[in-house]
Amino acid sequence: MINYIFIVVGIFLRQFNIESDFYFTGELGKELIFSKYLIDSGTIPTIGMATSHEWLYYGPIYYWILTPLLKVFSFNPYTLFWLAFAVSIVGLVANYKVIKKIANQKVAIYSTVLISLSPLFIWQTRLSKLHVYLFLLTPILIYMMKLVWNGKQRFVFWLGLVFGIFFSFHFSQIPLIIVILAVLLIKKYKIKDYFLLLSGILIPNFGIIIKDLKILLWLPYRSFGLSSESSSQTLESFNNFFGMQFFWDQKLWFLGSAFSIFILIVFYKKYIESVNNNFFNFYLIFSTLIVFGGLILHKNPPIHYFLPVAANIFYMTSVLMDKYLNKKIVFIIFILFSVLSFRYYAMPKDIDYVPYKKQLEISQKIVEENKDNSIKINRIGPYDYFPESYSQNYKFLIWYLGGKIDDNSDNEVIINDNENINIK
Repeated sequence: MINYIFIVVGIFLRQFNIESDFYFTGELGKELIFSKYLIDSGTIPTIGMATSHEWLYYGPIYYWILTPLLKVFSFNPYTLFWLAFAVSIVGLVANYKVIKKIANQKVAIYSTVLISLSPLFIWQTRLSKLHVYLFLLTPILIYMMKLVWNGKQRFVFWLGLVFGIFFSFHFSQIPLIIVILAVLLIKKYKIKDYFLLLSGILIPNFGIIIKDLKILLWLPYRSFGLSSESSSQTLESFNNFFGMQFFWDQKLWFLGSAFSIFILIVFYKKYIESVNNNFFNFYLIFSTLIVFGGLILHKNPPIHYFLPVAANIFYMTSVLMDKYLNKKIVFIIFILFSVLSFRYYAMPKDIDYVPYKKQLEISQKIVEENKDNSIKINRIGPYDYFPESYSQNYKFLIWYLGGKIDDNSDNEVIINDNENINIK
């Protein structure tokens, strides 16, 4: 029962002070504008919004969920956060249920506590982006793999379907297809089962494939590191990921990296010989090697590219705690982790961060000054090289507050975000 108190602390931190600390960006504004278009046009999408690669689109499922909720809640931008918050909580429940079945109750509780308190998982939830769904989908994918590992052939299609659904939320799960295929190969499934898997993957993604067949070329291009980008920041990316799993304070991230590497080495040495007869050990070791290897080839991965295996360190830690530590020691560890997470909580802010309250003030002023006139918005500031100068957050808020946005208008309003960044 005491362990659940730690989980409650993590849940609390996911929504703590969100009214004044909502990270509303051009990216989120773009989500809302796209959903507004779907509502205004009465469209049920077969593809989602374009990614940072303008020709590459997400699947539609996120927008099937988000769009009706926005209509119910009158387009309130906070809908994005509360949806992400709800998904992250359901993800904690799914994690507990799945790991209890695959490992045992202690490992399930320990891993759920660690995930709930992790700065990385809290931060990703508060960003309110669509890839928070990976927190829910990943345990389900692991469970489907476990069933297929156990010889339950009827779940091969459903394994493919779950994997295919990931593409509605991100593409960082792509290397896990190697793990899935390895399960089918090790367990000697037939050729028809591979086609069942493929059909499951394709069904949620027909819209993406029909929209642009270039995706079939882009996926191996990026997965196997055929990009011309420099890899100079790859090591830093891993340090950021490992460190932020345990600490808010960036100065302590090297400790998180050291501990993560220690756990990886110990777990590998202890359990590598059991991978042929223990699914969980197989999955943890093989998926970690494959995804980390893929990210090294990809070069300079942002933190959310780690999300498909973000819980692996916590799973490994939980298995080792269950085997080698008594309950009192585990309890002390959880107390320390809770104190660190609560006492030193500080929402990381990128170079484009402008407080939501300030954005509302700017947008309201623009609406009042232009009244019934249509407005063309041009933004100066970080990431203004993206389409529409990364101004979609302001465009949405101006519409939300009663203004009229028209990209063809002669009435241009320039917003200089360099003057607004980090203003309280």
